[in-house]
Amino acid sequence: ADALTSGCLNHEAKDSYTVQVTVTDAGGLTGVGTVTISVNDVNEAPTISPQTRTLPEKLTLDRDPADLEVGPEVEADDVDDGDKLVYLIGPCSDSYPVQSCSL
Repeated sequence: ADALTSGCLNHEAKDSYTVQVTVTDAGGLTGVGTVTISVNDVNEAPTISPQTRTLPEKLTLDRDPADLEVGPEVEADDVDDGDKLVYLIGPCSDSYPVQSCSL
């Protein structure tokens, strides 16, 4: 059988394939039909690339979150339609004293 595609099937790129199938019996007679193959969607992990933000020295974090803006939002991507991304700052340690929070 010939391959339908090179590489992995990807629902976001193409959610179905239609192929023509020919069958032949022992007597040499053939039949032809089409088969539709649906690619199920699976939940894929979001991606985030390295980014840098800068905070001023001696900044206290006990202030209004609007006063803590340090530039553009952190960018992440999820190929799954409709997935809501939740951001978590952390982990916490003595050298990184920020409490974890979801945004």
